[in-house]
Amino acid sequence: MKKTFKERVLALNQRDVLELLIKAITEPMVNLNLDTYGFVNPGKVKKDHVCYGCAATNALCHIMGQALDADHIESVIMRFKWTQKIAGINSFSFGSDWDFLNDFEKAFNDLRRADIDGYNYYANEIKMVQLPTDLKLPFIHNDFDMQRAADVIRQAIEKLPKTN
Repeated sequence: MKKTFKERVLALNQRDVLELLIKAITEPMVNLNLDTYGFVNPGKVKKDHVCYGCAATNALCHIMGQALDADHIESVIMRFKWTQKIAGINSFSFGSDWDFLNDFEKAFNDLRRADIDGYNYYANEIKMVQLPTDLKLPFIHNDFDMQRAADVIRQAIEKLPKTN
C-alpha cells in the first residue's frame, strides 16, 4: 500500500519542509493564488473546472504526487478523501487524520506568511518537524516575485544543520 498523507508529512525534515514551500510557489500543480487560503468558490471551480490553490494546497499536491482535481478542492474533507484515494485507502472516517490535514494546511499557510511561531504551533499539534524561530523567510503573497522568495528560502535552508 502507498504511504498516507500523514506518513509522508511526518517523514519530512526541516530542509524538506522549506524545499516543499519552494516547490509550492515556483512549481504549482494547481493555479497558484495565495489569496485563496480558506476560501473556495465551488461554483466557479466546477464551471471552469480549474483549481486555484494557495501554497498549502500546492504543497499537498506535491506531497501526494499529483494535482488536486476540481471535484476535491472544495473543502478539507474533500481534500482528505482525495489523499486517501491516492494512497489506495478505500475507507473514510473522520478523526485524527482529517484533523492532521487541517492543521498541516494551517501550518503551511503560516509558513508562507513567515510566521514561524504559528507554523511551529500547528506542526507541534500534528508532531511534524518544527523550524528554528530565527529563520529569515519572506512573507509571500500574490504580488511577490516567487523566484525571489525561493532564493530567500534557499538561503534559510543553507543555515539549517545538514542533518535536518
